[in-house]
Amino acid sequence: METHEILGYAILSALLLSAVLSRLNSEGGALRRWGLTALLAIASLLVFQNADLGGRMVYVHGAGVRAAARGMQSEAGPQGAAEPAKKPHRHVPGQGGSHHHD
Repeated sequence: METHEILGYAILSALLLSAVLSRLNSEGGALRRWGLTALLAIASLLVFQNADLGGRMVYVHGAGVRAAARGMQSEAGPQGAAEPAKKPHRHVPGQGGSHHHD
């Protein structure tokens, strides 16, 4: 998670720097324009990398998923609450139980 945060700060810094350079070098030569273009290209690649890392944190490692699910259940209340997750279980032969399976 720290890498995700560091990449976010790097992206912010690169974009702020590019905005300042764009203002200061509005009359700049070709080398300055290419430098600014390269800085924006690097920032764009960092955005894609950070998005991929954030997606992996959520979908592979489940970062923040339980906290979000708890918040959704408390907001929904008893009427809008989703069914609890079904736990795997086994039946003892001869005992049907009081529920059925879909």
